Parts: sequence; C-alpha cells; structure tokens
Amino acid sequence: MLKNIPTQPQKINFTPNPEYSRLISAAVINCDFRNTLLVNPARAIHDGYFGEQFHFGTMENHQITSIRATSLVDFANQLSKI
Repeated sequence: MLKNIPTQPQKINFTPNPEYSRLISAAVINCDFRNTLLVNPARAIHDGYFGEQFHFGTMENHQITSIRATSLVDFANQLSKI
C-alpha cells in the first residue's frame, strides 16, 4: 500500500543579502559607478561608492564579479539568481 504524503509546499527561508540592494542602488544613482559595475564588477566592488565599501563573502564576491551584463537590468537579473 502506498503511503499518503502531505502535499504542503515547503517554505524556504531565504533572506537576500542587503549588500545586493546597496550595490544596485549605487548603480542606479551614479552613472560612472554603473558603467564600472558593468565593465569591471570586481573594480566597482573593490573601490566602493563614495567611501562606502561593499561587504560580500568570498563566494558571493566571486559570483558577482563573474557577472557579464550589458545593462543594469541584465546585471540585476543575474544577481537575483545568485
């Protein structure tokens, strides 16, 4: 006989890193930062934004700096999948 298994979907507790919002916000606000982020994400993260540094873990930093995008929309879409 088959066992009856409840079909309740499991909730996944996921809290996005607030640094992602800070990174995207800086890119929205400042054209120079946005261009650097799109051309060289590692430099944009390393240099920060107006004296503010971004704090990502090693794996996050690697994943973000691996993003290749031609627009901020594309960048944000790829960032959302990390």
